[in-house]
This record gives sequence, C-alpha cells and structure tokens, in this order.
Amino acid sequence: MWTSEVFALACRKQAQSYDRPTTAFGARCNKAVFEAAKHAAAEAYSKTEDFSVHVVPTGTGSGKTTFCTSLIATMVDRDPAYSAAYVVATISEAQTVYNNLSKMLPPGTIGIYTSAHRSLQKAIEHSPEVNEHVERLGSSSPSGLSNARISICTHEHWLLEGDKGDDLGVRKWNGKPRTNVFLDEFPSSITVETITPSDIDELADELDRVPGMIRARDLLRETAGKLREIDASKSGAHGIANLMNKHERECIQSLDLSSIRDARDSSRNQTTKKVLDAIKSPHSFYYRERINNATNTHGRRYLCHAHDRFQPHPGLIILDATANLAPQANNRELYRFYQVPGVDYRHLSITHIQQPSGFENISSRAASSDTIAQYAAWMKKLVNKMTTSEDRVLIVLPKKVAETLATESPIKGRKALVATWGMGIGSNQYRDCNVTFLFSEFHLPRLAHLSESIAVGADRVSDLVRQAQGAKATKVVKDRSEAHRMRHFKQMAARGCIRNIDEEGVAAPMRLYTTMESRLLFDRYEALFPGAPLPNQVVCDASSLNTKPKRLAALMRQCMKTKHSFELDADTIQKETGIVAKSLKKAFASQQCNVFTSFGWTFVPGKARQTKPSLRYDPSASIAQQFSRAA
Repeated sequence: MWTSEVFALACRKQAQSYDRPTTAFGARCNKAVFEAAKHAAAEAYSKTEDFSVHVVPTGTGSGKTTFCTSLIATMVDRDPAYSAAYVVATISEAQTVYNNLSKMLPPGTIGIYTSAHRSLQKAIEHSPEVNEHVERLGSSSPSGLSNARISICTHEHWLLEGDKGDDLGVRKWNGKPRTNVFLDEFPSSITVETITPSDIDELADELDRVPGMIRARDLLRETAGKLREIDASKSGAHGIANLMNKHERECIQSLDLSSIRDARDSSRNQTTKKVLDAIKSPHSFYYRERINNATNTHGRRYLCHAHDRFQPHPGLIILDATANLAPQANNRELYRFYQVPGVDYRHLSITHIQQPSGFENISSRAASSDTIAQYAAWMKKLVNKMTTSEDRVLIVLPKKVAETLATESPIKGRKALVATWGMGIGSNQYRDCNVTFLFSEFHLPRLAHLSESIAVGADRVSDLVRQAQGAKATKVVKDRSEAHRMRHFKQMAARGCIRNIDEEGVAAPMRLYTTMESRLLFDRYEALFPGAPLPNQVVCDASSLNTKPKRLAALMRQCMKTKHSFELDADTIQKETGIVAKSLKKAFASQQCNVFTSFGWTFVPGKARQTKPSLRYDPSASIAQQFSRAA
C-alpha cells in the first residue's frame, strides 16, 4: 500500500489542495515524511513492543503539515483500514488543520477535540473561528474522537491520554491502534512538582482534624523538620534519601486524602502527597532556589519530583525542525531520525543588538514596571530606526513587555505584528514579515532545566543538582538551558518570511535583529542558519560593553567585517579595550571571546621582551567557512 504511486498521489493532492506546486526540494522533504509514516505504520500494524519514534526534522516552511494532511487524505481513499491522528501545540492550529483536512475528506471522517471545542461557552471565549465551528457542528468529546477515523487534538490531550492510560481518541480508532499519529513539534512534556516544608506542615495540620491520623501527622512534621535541617546545614546537593524509611513511606502512601473534609487547599494537599510518595524514586531531588542578592543568597527550598509525561507508542511520527534540541531527543536508541534536505539561508541578514545596560533581566519576574516601560520605549525607537514604512515587521517580546503595547498599532508608522516568547512555535500567520526582531530570549527558571535533565536521565541526580546550585548553571543543566533558548530563537525567527523556501531550498530574504547573548549567537548561528552571512553588530550603548572580554569580543567582531586576514596588535587592543599584553591570553580564553576561534581567530604569543602577543584573524581557517564549503 505504501508505494511510489501513493507518494506521487499525495504530492499531487498537496499541490492541488494548497495551490502550491511541489518543487524538487519539497519532494525530498515529502519523501522523508512518507518513509517515516510507512515505517511507523508497519510497527503499528505488527503490534510489536520493539518500535521506534520516527522523527523528521524538516525545516520550518518546508511543507510538512500540508504534505501530512495530503498523505492522510490519500491513504483514507486507498486503504479502508487506515486511520490517523494529527496532534498540534495550540487550539488555533488544531482548527486550521481541521479546516484544511475537512475539504479533502468525506463527511463524517474527521473529528476534533480541544478544551475550546467541548462547549459553546468555551468556544466563544477562545476565538470567532472556533465559535463558528461549534455553532455549526456542535461541541465535541473524547468519545467522539475515538470513533473518528481521523482525529485532531492538541499536545495536552495526547499527553493526558498517556497519563491516564485511557482511550481518549488519539492513539486508537474504535479500540484499535491508529496507523499513524503525527505529532507536530515535540511537546512540552516535562513537569516538575514542588513542595516546601510549609506545604508538609499544612497537610499535617489538616490531618489533625481526622481521627486515627496521629502517626501520619507526626511523621509529616518530622519530615518537614528534616527538610529545614538540610537547608540550614547547606549540606548535600541531593539530601532526600534519609527523610523517610520504607515503613514511613508506606504510611504516607496509604493516606486517603478523601477523608479530609473541607480542606483549605485540596489541590495543594494532593501535590504534597504525590511528591512525598515519590521520595527515593530516581527523579526526586532537593533544591534551593538561588537569589543573587547581597543580603540573601538563597531563596525558597523545595522538595521536587520531575516527570516526563511523554509516552511513546507504535505509529508515532514527530515533525520538528529543531528536534535535535528537544530534551527527549537524548535517547537516540528510541528515536529514529530521517535525513532531510537542509534549508539555505544565504539571503538572511542577522544583526546582533548590544542593548543598553539595565535591560539584561527584562524577562525576569523581578523586572519593575518602570524598567519595562523604558524597555518598550527603547524598543519602539529601535524598530523605527531599523525599518521603513514599507517593511512588514514581526516583533517578539517577553509577555510582560508586549502587554504595554497597543495591540492594533504597536509602532506608529510601521506595519508591525507582536508575538511573545512561549506562545507556541507552529504559527504561520507571520510568514509575510520581511523583518523580525527578537527582543530578549525565552528564559525559564533554572529549576525547569534541572528537571528536564533529571527527567530524561541525563546524569546522576546528585551531580545534576550540583550543576544547578552555583552562581551559574554548568555542564548538562547549562547545555539544556542553551538548547531551549536556541530552539525557541530558531523557531520564532522562522515565523517570518524565511519560512518561504524556493524550489532550490533557499529561504526568502529577511532581516533578523536579536538582542540575545552574543556569545551564544556567534557560537551557534551557522548550525541554526546554514549558509547565512556572518552576523553584524550594533552597539546601542557603549556602557553595555562593561567588561574587558566584552569589549575585546566587540573589537574582534568589528575586525571580521574585513573578510580577509588581519592581526590585532597588543597596543591597539589595550587602547580599545583596556586589556594589557600580559592579560590578553586570559581574556581571549574567556567565554565571550573563545567562541571566535571557530571563525579563524588565534592567539599569537609574544617572544620574551622582543614582541608583544597579538590576535590573528584568518577567515580561510574558519570552521564556519569550511562547513559552508563542504555543504
């Protein structure tokens, strides 16, 4: 059934349904999706326990969604036993996929379920499009999804089905495994539940009111006291192994919280019990929040349990342009990656903005309303300076900054749209924007990246906790943080018109401006945007270059514009950066500067008192250049 003829029919249906001719580049991307779906189907039909999760990392804008829907429609016509689910990140995306698929499928073939489709009131609250759907076709339910040959839902519903182990209409059709389940982007599946000693005390207080609970109450208070002792002693990074012995854990696990009547916070009590039940499990740990404050170096203390809700199964295909950066992708034994053609970003112009000092933590919870207002004013001024009235502009901001902007006309005199970090990474509504600004980055609390690392089993729990407890995250936890930031940086940059790819796989011209950490940008830009020219730099405030290594890095980037070999002598470096000759080697080895070794920079030692050390730039030795030539 999975023949070259079927593949050709699916490509033809894609071209007809979406009025988009299939190019040679598009056909190669489609072929990877087709092969993944074919192998996943074979595993679903065989009901084998030895299966893979099939991952297709096709570039953003390569047509993976349009081909998948066309393939589904083709297979429905050709194979009476075929069924599929299409799972997306947001309700709006689910509605869009439903609208497109319903035009290609016979009536009664397709079903959709999300939290907004379950009632008219929820639909009205969400959007006019979903409201129109529910008014016309009625509300939906998981049972209706189970009976639909083709089902559409969100990541959350797929995760919930895995949590419960029940049939909610995603993995099965009429009680039998679906042929294919397409997961559009890796979901945010890793959760962490946290409790404090006060939460444990709260549950103990509730047990005070229940007859026969004296032992459990006293045990809870002892456990809260032990947690406080661990925090006071500042010992052991893990520190939870001896909180309870086996019999004590069994006592807490046997607690029936339904016996507590009129609890002040039932949900809080359930979370407390769940975390305590998981003590001694591989994913439980103790964590002290760090606060960079002169009077208080540590914040709240937590007992935590990390959990990955991702439940793989036969028939699963994941379509994600940045799949290699997803935390779950560490398990290469489970995931089968398919070779796809790379997108060429030769027409992308990247500019790094060294923003004024004082705005470094604009996305943090501690950012004041005055700082946010100042940032918004600076951002508007910068957008006006860097664009014209003819440009179509996408501005990506932290949510709290976006809330200060007018929604209809955020920048007067500019055709600008505003998106926020964390809004979801599958939207196609900004594809006409030829200028994209990425202000700040998508930062998460360090605890989130620690939990990711623990949940996917990246290393020993005690080692990982230590990596997260210092002034800066290190090793695996640092890598997870950077992977998260780069994944969302690439995905949000690709909301703009670089998602429009021509027949040769070349992305449309676009100007990209970013204020992200320059070290990370220059370290990863070639891997994220193959073929893109070297990023430019704009320094908005000289005071933002507030360390010698930062000034040296800026000087090196400036010299790289020459595009030919260049030598920076010690006197010039001292004049521009304040770095004396004897300190040059150490400065060059700093995080900010060391990244430029891959671009062809090397340190040249001095010769005793005869010559001073220098820095030499040779673009022909650049790893990025070698990579481009090889590609």
